[in-house]
Amino acid sequence: MQSRPIQAGCLDPSHLRIEERSSLGFIDKFSEQFRKPGGFWGHVVGMLMAATTGSRNEWTLSLLDIRPEDRILEIGYGPGVGIFQASRRI
Repeated sequence: MQSRPIQAGCLDPSHLRIEERSSLGFIDKFSEQFRKPGGFWGHVVGMLMAATTGSRNEWTLSLLDIRPEDRILEIGYGPGVGIFQASRRI
């Protein structure tokens, strides 16, 4: 079965075949896990984020002069790798 290409920026999936729409449904559900992780796929997304953001977190933390008396607030839906790395620097 050959599927038609999906045009970038196309928000109306009604022109797609049922098979294509159902795969978009999976992609939408998986993408939602990056906003509000939960369940099995939330765990998978958390591991993916932890594996891909470590060096970026280290770089960001290298720009800061974190001291023991500082208070740090990490904001995000990630698995907490950044705050863990910050705690090791004190």
